Amino acid sequence: MFSHSALRYIVSKPLPTAVMAFKYPFSVHGLLTAILRPFRVMSESWPTVPGLFTPQQTRNGVSAWRTIIFSDHLPSQCRLKKLSYCKCQSGKEHEFLLLEFYHPSTSQTTILVVDRTANNPDPQNNNNGSSSRTSGIISPSASPTPDATDNVFTAPKSAIQTYLTKTFHPYLKLCTLDFSAPGVKGPSATQIAVLLSAVSKSAPQYHVYQYQCYWFAETVWEAVKRLFSGGVEGPWISERSRYHGVKIDNPNRVGVVCEEFNSEWANIQIEAERKEQEEEARIQEDKAQKQRLREYEVENDRLRAKGQDDEAEIARSRAENDRLLANSQAENNRLLARIAELESRS
Repeated sequence: MFSHSALRYIVSKPLPTAVMAFKYPFSVHGLLTAILRPFRVMSESWPTVPGLFTPQQTRNGVSAWRTIIFSDHLPSQCRLKKLSYCKCQSGKEHEFLLLEFYHPSTSQTTILVVDRTANNPDPQNNNNGSSSRTSGIISPSASPTPDATDNVFTAPKSAIQTYLTKTFHPYLKLCTLDFSAPGVKGPSATQIAVLLSAVSKSAPQYHVYQYQCYWFAETVWEAVKRLFSGGVEGPWISERSRYHGVKIDNPNRVGVVCEEFNSEWANIQIEAERKEQEEEARIQEDKAQKQRLREYEVENDRLRAKGQDDEAEIARSRAENDRLLANSQAENNRLLARIAELESRS
């Protein structure tokens, strides 16, 4: 037989659920699972962190993405879990990076797509991620130095694989750089934003033989390895920076990029420390002001109480004077009456 609670549960459900409950043997575990399922779904809902955990697809240039990242405090708490180096297996064999970040207070992660393209007509527009793209390798017959567009694409995790398949399929993960080992602290999203900005500024123009998607992905990868310790680099299943098997010798600007990053990050930390000190000074001044106000109120209360005591003392003195005056007047009257009595007898 069903318990009363089970029957109440069955009655409260639509007919198919009730039928299924009677069709199969009753289970307390199954009942609890059904009851708790909505709460589990709510607890696993997609969080929101600007530039990382986004409710819809967005594509931004690294400069715009950096502005978004620095607009909120949460990205500084989101750490890189894994960096993946990817290569398209057809066409112009575009190379790009996947960056997986932890959420600071949940177990969820998000995956960002980072790459370099050329001649994107609207690189800084924060849109739905569906704008037209230009391959990271353009034809040598095209202008050799158009402006480069370094992109950061975000999407809910449920949609990222669809985007990768639609945009880059077929592609291959050549290698991973893993920061997920216990005790390892990967770079924060704010640090990655500064690094991407440094790489982009290092070579702002696209050059098919030097500063194309191969150079961008390789430079970011090597800079992350050099700047942030603890990452475990997996085996390379194939070589990078190759165009149909031909090795592309890109300029090595990793050292320059790392120096630029270290300089800018130091300035950011100095500025953050200055703001922290200013905030601490403001807090201390607020505390001191409140303390002065409390002391003022205490002194006011003391003076008010003293004034009340003084007034009471004055009132007592007046009353005593009035009493003495009345007694004196009464004594005078008594004496006058006595004198009058004596005079009348004589």
